[in-house]
Amino acid sequence: PYRGVHRSDSVLGFVNKLTSKPIYKVLKTVEDVNEFLYKFRSDPSHSLATVTVVGFFSEHEDIEEDEYDDFAAAAKVLHHKEDVYVAVVTNSKISRHFIDNKMIDRTPSMMMVSVP
Repeated sequence: PYRGVHRSDSVLGFVNKLTSKPIYKVLKTVEDVNEFLYKFRSDPSHSLATVTVVGFFSEHEDIEEDEYDDFAAAAKVLHHKEDVYVAVVTNSKISRHFIDNKMIDRTPSMMMVSVP
């Protein structure tokens, strides 16, 4: 059931989310991460309960593989939620930027932002 904002663009956005592949978005630049984390703040089609989640993995095909798989499984469970949006970073340089700026302390890590 849809419990989000009752506007046509909100419902259409939810339908697009449900039919999109992959289940989570892969972010390829620092700008992509910042846009993804904060884009819902000024968008009236999203509720105050909207949350964005980004998983950071530097070695998702090696030592962090189990954590990455767990993150992907959690993203799949959350995919049907109209107010939760999930993305992932697998580029170690992007992860390093967020570590250096003290936004995360290591990988694997998660950052969650809710609409104020």
